[in-house]
Amino acid sequence: MRFSRILRQNVAKSIIIDRTGLKKVGRNDIIYVAMSSGVDSSTVANILGQRFGKSRVRGVFMNNWSEDSRCMESEWREAQAAADHAGIECHRVDLERDYWAEVFEPMLESYRKGATPNPDVSCNKHVKFGALIDHLRARDPNFKWIATGHYAGVDRGLICRPLDLKKDQSYYLSTVPPSVVNHALFPLAELRKPEVRQIAADLGVPTAQKPDSQGLCFVEQNAKSFDAFLAEYLVPTKGLIKTVDGLVVGTHNGLWTATIGQRVGLPMPQSLPETRGKWFVCAKNIEENTLIICPGRDNPLLYHDTIQTKNFEWHVPAWDSPNLFAQYRSLMIPVACTATSSGRVIFREPRRAVAPGQFLVIYENDRIVGSGEITHATKSP
Repeated sequence: MRFSRILRQNVAKSIIIDRTGLKKVGRNDIIYVAMSSGVDSSTVANILGQRFGKSRVRGVFMNNWSEDSRCMESEWREAQAAADHAGIECHRVDLERDYWAEVFEPMLESYRKGATPNPDVSCNKHVKFGALIDHLRARDPNFKWIATGHYAGVDRGLICRPLDLKKDQSYYLSTVPPSVVNHALFPLAELRKPEVRQIAADLGVPTAQKPDSQGLCFVEQNAKSFDAFLAEYLVPTKGLIKTVDGLVVGTHNGLWTATIGQRVGLPMPQSLPETRGKWFVCAKNIEENTLIICPGRDNPLLYHDTIQTKNFEWHVPAWDSPNLFAQYRSLMIPVACTATSSGRVIFREPRRAVAPGQFLVIYENDRIVGSGEITHATKSP
């Protein structure tokens, strides 16, 4: 049996520390692997097959977009090839309706309202760890485990950070409830990305050198392409762009075309003192459909420390903990904070470009203890 040297070391290490959840797997338990066309899930399938036996590992591929989508078909073929290489079966499940109802349509509505949504967070809660698990339970009454290629871990029933903080994806799993986390396995929790690629290469995984994906496969990966994609679904609503002093300097095609903290691509007159320099979006007036811009990347108007949220859920009652840290973007430097039971959060220091629609995730040390959607941010006097 081919067994990577790094994989051997990781198995030995997991005897002491285990945030993968793998030590909880029973002797006869079946493990389902959420397969994609990437190296991470492909390597997970191989790791689990070698550790527990290929007959106990089964792949499942989520079809979240139109079946006639070229990228979906390509990903499905690559997922099949990865499963074949791992020696496991893999079936395809159509979750397009769930994705549209729970992720895509709410994302569009959020953009219409001028917010900045994060569909990846919603997809994990409602589709990968929601509709997919419902499908598996209906298919297998003895369903117990779902494994993914996320760089995240489990600590005492809560999502936690992985070993590789450069690839930390725990933020995107922040809304998955503990009742579901108890069925999740994260075999990459104690591996760094270069180690994963080396394991894949050692085992001959077909996707060993495939570049990491950077978002939705059916959208080209650059800002202009994403704006064009959204424009297919959102009606342009032209409005004014004003400086903080009320000077009209341009127009926009919808509040969804810009987010808080984004640099404005307007030809501002550099000969005038009042319009000189680089300008950034600092606010949105929803009622007037107006973008407000301010000069300077570090303008105080871009910094806030008091955050209001909606639909905030505490996974455990940790709001009185002295060790709370907040993130409103993945991979940002966490900021120490205090919080209330209702989800009002105060940063110890103001932070730049907090945007409504983003998810505010609260960690106690490195475990996620709660999260909610940002409604607005202010700065204390």
